[in-house]
Amino acid sequence: ISVKAYAPTPLAAKDPFALVPATLLVVLLIGGYMSAALLTTSVGSASARWRGVWLAGFSVVTGLVLDIVTTFWLDGFPEDSFWVAWPILSLIILVVALFAAVMRRLLGPAGIVVTLIVILQFGNPSSGGSNGAAYLTPFWNELGPFLPPRNAFLLLRNTLYFDANGITQPLFVLLAYAIIGAAVLGF
Repeated sequence: ISVKAYAPTPLAAKDPFALVPATLLVVLLIGGYMSAALLTTSVGSASARWRGVWLAGFSVVTGLVLDIVTTFWLDGFPEDSFWVAWPILSLIILVVALFAAVMRRLLGPAGIVVTLIVILQFGNPSSGGSNGAAYLTPFWNELGPFLPPRNAFLLLRNTLYFDANGITQPLFVLLAYAIIGAAVLGF
């Protein structure tokens, strides 16, 4: 039996334990939630028709800013992953923003609270970001694959550090959330 050595992408200089993606996940989740909340405050509704375009634009710009800050200022991501990380960060923000807008449309003002509970209170702990999914209790481990945070973390981490291995399910789950959210807002 021959064993072939595999060397993953080297870690960023100031992130020797690869904790930046897990820490940044919280910022991305709050950014998505806040974008829908701020759009509601500024124009009266984040869930009106075509508001998804505003949320998408905000996601792209915010993803770029976070990628620049994380990669070049904080040295938290490897520099050669800048162009790959930007669309992933933008997608994560967009998914949460669309989820918040849809919940707002379906449940009224209580939709924002539901978003906080589902995404931050249940989703973030079940992501397994900072400690690994293998160390989660069965409840959190079984809940995680169905919520955006774990899929967002896996997509980001596996793309940055493992040459995009194992990203099919996380990518499809996030795209499903985005497409369904956009469709609900569009109609």
